[in-house]
Amino acid sequence: MTSPHTDDTTSHTTSHQSSSSHAPSHSSSSGKLSSKRSKNKKIDKYSFGSDIIGKGGYGVVYKGLNTETGEFVAIKQISIAKCSKEHLENIMQEIDLLRKLEHLNIIKYVDHKQTKRHLYIIMEYAPNGSLQDMIRKYSHISEKIVAGYIRQVLTGLKYLHEEGVIHRDIKGANLLLSADRTVKLADFGVAASLADVDGDHAVGTPYWMAPEIIDTQPATTSSDIWSVGCTVIELLTGKPPYFNLDTFPALYRIVKDPHPPLPKCTPECKTFLRLCFKKNPLIRASAEKLLKEEWIVKHTSPEELEKEKSGSTASLTTAANGKTQITSEKGDKQTAKPPLKPQLSKKQKELLKKFADEEEEDLDWEEDELSNIDEKLSKGKGSVVNGGVDSEQGSEEPRKSIRKEFFQNLAFERIIQQQRAKFGKPQPQGGGNRIEAEDPDENDDLDDLLSDQDDDWDNDDADDDFGDDETPNLKKSRLTEELDLGARLQKKFSLAQDSRNALEEEKDPFEDEDVFKEIDKEFEELASTAENEEEDTILELLETIKPETEQEVLLSTCEQLIEVFREKPELKSKITQHHGVLPIMQMLEVDNPAVVHATLQVINQLIEKNQEFQETLCLVGALPVIMEFSKMRYKTDIRVQASQFIREMCHTSAMTLEMFIACRGLPVLVEFMNFTEAEWEHQKRIIFDAIDNTMQVFQRRDDQRSKSIKLPTNDFCRLFARSRIMDRLTSVLLRLNEDGTNKDSEAENDIYIGKICTITLLFSQADSVVKQHMVQVSVLSKIIQAMPKLKHQYRLSLITCLKYLTLDTTTLPAFENADAIPVLVNMLGDETSIMWQSIACINALCFISVDRQRQMAQSGIIPHLKHIIEKDTRMRNLAHHILCNLAHAGKEARDCLWRNDVGDFYVSLLKKPSFQHSTLEAISVWLADDSRLENVLMKPKNLQILVDVVSGMNYRDLGVVTSSLKKLVSFSVKLNRALGRSKFVDVIVRAIKNRSHDALVYVEQMNILQLLYKYSEDPKRILIASYNVVKPIAEDEHNQPQMVLSIAKSLLQSYFENVKL
Repeated sequence: MTSPHTDDTTSHTTSHQSSSSHAPSHSSSSGKLSSKRSKNKKIDKYSFGSDIIGKGGYGVVYKGLNTETGEFVAIKQISIAKCSKEHLENIMQEIDLLRKLEHLNIIKYVDHKQTKRHLYIIMEYAPNGSLQDMIRKYSHISEKIVAGYIRQVLTGLKYLHEEGVIHRDIKGANLLLSADRTVKLADFGVAASLADVDGDHAVGTPYWMAPEIIDTQPATTSSDIWSVGCTVIELLTGKPPYFNLDTFPALYRIVKDPHPPLPKCTPECKTFLRLCFKKNPLIRASAEKLLKEEWIVKHTSPEELEKEKSGSTASLTTAANGKTQITSEKGDKQTAKPPLKPQLSKKQKELLKKFADEEEEDLDWEEDELSNIDEKLSKGKGSVVNGGVDSEQGSEEPRKSIRKEFFQNLAFERIIQQQRAKFGKPQPQGGGNRIEAEDPDENDDLDDLLSDQDDDWDNDDADDDFGDDETPNLKKSRLTEELDLGARLQKKFSLAQDSRNALEEEKDPFEDEDVFKEIDKEFEELASTAENEEEDTILELLETIKPETEQEVLLSTCEQLIEVFREKPELKSKITQHHGVLPIMQMLEVDNPAVVHATLQVINQLIEKNQEFQETLCLVGALPVIMEFSKMRYKTDIRVQASQFIREMCHTSAMTLEMFIACRGLPVLVEFMNFTEAEWEHQKRIIFDAIDNTMQVFQRRDDQRSKSIKLPTNDFCRLFARSRIMDRLTSVLLRLNEDGTNKDSEAENDIYIGKICTITLLFSQADSVVKQHMVQVSVLSKIIQAMPKLKHQYRLSLITCLKYLTLDTTTLPAFENADAIPVLVNMLGDETSIMWQSIACINALCFISVDRQRQMAQSGIIPHLKHIIEKDTRMRNLAHHILCNLAHAGKEARDCLWRNDVGDFYVSLLKKPSFQHSTLEAISVWLADDSRLENVLMKPKNLQILVDVVSGMNYRDLGVVTSSLKKLVSFSVKLNRALGRSKFVDVIVRAIKNRSHDALVYVEQMNILQLLYKYSEDPKRILIASYNVVKPIAEDEHNQPQMVLSIAKSLLQSYFENVKL
């Protein structure tokens, strides 16, 4: 939709409204004046030159002059190259009808002219520009002024909606100021018809667009109300909601957020905005309702009300009997009943309360909305009897039935939303645990995420590189000690045995003495001597650990220490007692790989199952020193020892793990995942340790018993992502997948493939910063490449990961770059659980992206969608939604539909009530672009289905599809005539007689009737069938919308001219 004075494609381009549009001071000399006149164009009595006051997608707006009256006008020049003859006639017919609308707060349609190349629409000229221009020049304006402007906007909208006209593009740029600063709505009605020429685009400006429009639903009067709320924010802050986002992310947020962010304003203003931003258009407030809101009322002065009364074509007065009287300019009066306001039943209030989104404090507000709904339903369901509305008596029971149906529909819709939210989360796994999709920081116990992992992550059975041979000196010392001790003990035990034998023959002469006391005492002395000798041996070995010691001696010392600690773990404490930690640490600084490797072996032997020594090493700064050996420039055997050390630190206690993380240990784990193809087999153990350690970080974070590590999971994901962990993990995933031919390592590889998939799934639920790292081409392409070759459970994890990534619209372009679309399409033929996740990804990728929809069609998605729809599964509704969107995706996508015989398939889907609306809309869009579809629809079988479906609809469902039916009879003369010969005419006549509560539906049904008459081969039949409906409408001038009245009078005149001669 375009404004006569501003841009219609975006409200953020530079305005072309210069000073010349405000004052005619630019013609200061006769020379300049004659120059300008030489370039002027003249269309009939209207003249215009190069004074451009607006540009947009549909044309250019010039400031012009009515040469007969001297009145300035705005002239919109529109190219009609793409318009068919029939379509152009419909547009001009709609302009003729809009010319009859008159109101203080709308721009008047003055006239229209047509040439071979252009259509010119002449409109009222507003010299003060738009509200958008005003806030750009003068920054923000007060809330009081905004409320005054919005009151005028709502007054104009109320009039348009009552006349069956939807504006479709309310925004500051389309709200113009007249000379007396009256707000006028510009460009209503015609933009919808112009958009039909290019049916691939929704009507409206993205940041002001209502969520149902983004979701490809037809516009309603409620869509204008959403845009009013966005305009309030625009006037208060200078920018519409989500203006800081690009178009696609903004549209996504409009659909998914409960409501747009509210600005700083008064509570009354926030209440007003919440009424505008109701997600369900059925309960969104009307313009009439909003005019009664406190925010509007308290900022309305008596002078403003008087100004509106004096500028209207009719005024309202209240008679003494309490009824409303309408006084026209002619002075005659007619009495109309006040709107009925039936009381709500207790059941209805309970039902609304049950399904309301708002909290307890908003219940009164919800009750107001119910009153508003009842007003709409009361107005909409009144029938025309004897030229007037049904009397109040007897109308209560039908209204209760209507309201009951409304609440049932509302409840049903809310239940569907809950089910969709449920399916948006992964289903329970294992013991009933689940992963929450919305917030990875809440209720994300890692045990739930890792339900399929092994229980032996703490397995310490790492490869042991220590030697089993003792040194000769140590063996000799121990052997001598054992021989000496054995001989002495044998002697003592012999004496004791002799004493026992003697006691058996006679009494013990030494019965008061303990025979074994001396033996025990000497044994303790011998044991203490042995321990002291072992301690002395350790001290001697520690004294040799110096940088200047020869390499062979150092290596021998390390081997002896390893052997001592392996045989006698209790001696490890002697290292701390004799200050041996620092000398050992000092050996790691030696520029000798063999010594460093041996020293690391000693350290690993010391820390094995020894939490106290691990904590001691952390305190003396061993962690940063040993972490340095993770880098690829060190030999693999050194990296293996460093990896073993880190593994012990991560798995022993929370304290050591925290100290490791505090020393910037997370990037070290990522470094350990690096590998070279030449040493893959040796480095694989290092990589597996790094994967286990990474999972341990998250497991400790989510361990409910642990009181440590309070950093949120998302922050850990960010720290890892900065170190490119996903790039390394996906490279390992591909390599393990290729390593499947090795039967010996297949089982272990399979375990770690599962762990990589689990980590990837966890990261995909983090925030958008982490997701941006995941969708880099180097990462995403490897995930896509690995998926087809993986086992089912791992393929399911990765496709679920992709689904979470697609929930962030900023990631969607990356899927195109990674060639993910063909792979996702092929996975629609996979097992059901994978198929469900795949179609969810595809639906997100197709969201408001014509290019990706076209790629889907070209990748062969259509046969899969047809197969899914034909099966009675929970995926059929989603598949149907995607299939119908392809009709909106341009000529190439529609060619794919044609090649796959989707035309007949579309018609067959009309038999299912839930598919009728979107399917008819898809057919009408396709028919506008491709005349081949006309032959499909004209098949007797398909034509009969179409007629039967329309005939079987109730009035409410018929109102929903009226817009699509109007397009069908507009774009195809053959189809128009075929429907005119069927009972389709009677269905439309009955619908008009019933008169829909929606003025737009009422107007479109009259348009259908007029089109059927226009192209009918037997126009008399149409006139006779519609006479009993058209005549009362034509005679009821005061209660009918102007557009309906005009059509009725035209048909009635044709009846008298052609039938009653």
